Amino acid sequence: MVFDVRVDDDPQVQRIAAIRYRGEQTGVVALDRQGLLTHYCMVNDTFSDLMAPLENWTSMPLSTQAKIDITVHAGPFLAALRNAGHLLGS
Repeated sequence: MVFDVRVDDDPQVQRIAAIRYRGEQTGVVALDRQGLLTHYCMVNDTFSDLMAPLENWTSMPLSTQAKIDITVHAGPFLAALRNAGHLLGS
């Protein structure tokens, strides 16, 4: 698991998560506001700069995670996925 984060400010997506596979491929899943799978895609290292803060946050202790607003990093990642055609626009 690369990351699993809640997204509060997006009108369509409640959570995004990613799993890294061999060959630098990463599977990304987005859940809608009801918690149902809405989209999934495979991405390459093109998105690695946007995923790095999400991955780093996931590796932190829970007490540290609670002090950091990860949504400021989740939003640009979702926007990049949408711009690349991987998710529907909001």
